Amino acid sequence: MLSATASTFLKRLSTALTLFSVLILSACGGGGTESENNPVIEQSGTVISNTDNTVSSENIPVIDMQETDKAVAWQLKPASSQINFQSVKNTHIVESHQFDVFDALIFDDATAAMEIDLSSVNTGIELRDERLQSLLFDITHFSSVKISNKIDLQAIEVMSIGDIKPQTLQTTIELHGVTQYISSQVEVFKLSEDKLIVRSAAPMMIDALAFAFGDGIDALKAIANLASIATTVPVEFTLVFERA
Repeated sequence: MLSATASTFLKRLSTALTLFSVLILSACGGGGTESENNPVIEQSGTVISNTDNTVSSENIPVIDMQETDKAVAWQLKPASSQINFQSVKNTHIVESHQFDVFDALIFDDATAAMEIDLSSVNTGIELRDERLQSLLFDITHFSSVKISNKIDLQAIEVMSIGDIKPQTLQTTIELHGVTQYISSQVEVFKLSEDKLIVRSAAPMMIDALAFAFGDGIDALKAIANLASIATTVPVEFTLVFERA
């Protein structure tokens, strides 16, 4: 279970992320206010920053969590973690969704891997879930998304409890038969010597067309009688890890 301090942190974090995402979506979806800088997080610990937080410029190959023999340093606590994404339809209708089944590991060599079960998509409407599974994700052929990157474990080890450290990760995403490389901004919050939160410092903007989802989006528009569905999808995550 998370401590009262960590629970308060996550609640404040969720509110700030929601507001930030709406600003981003307004800028991308046609009209609305301009996007702002990253939200300020109220936290009693110290925010550790430097001029270059990039962990590695090298693209990390996708790691299969079921097949790798890497030694595990940190393991995910799925019940305390969340992965959310938002969609925009008909230009200005914003809806929030999530994935319910996922796992992640951080290995001793500082690489990290995550796998998300695409059949666990949860939009709050069963029929819409089924349409996403079949028409967009095509889970019969592509059942999951695999994500790999490299994290600065040495920096985490020397952090004090309560500190927050930003990191820029070169992230490899394998989705829908396509592999793409993007840069993602995260913040690491050290809850204790044996527990971490790794969360998105800003929404990870996924280009659906880059993953060959164009036909699927057209199919969803046709079946739901929609004028448009935005092809840029913000993804946010809060991942709680415990030392293995």
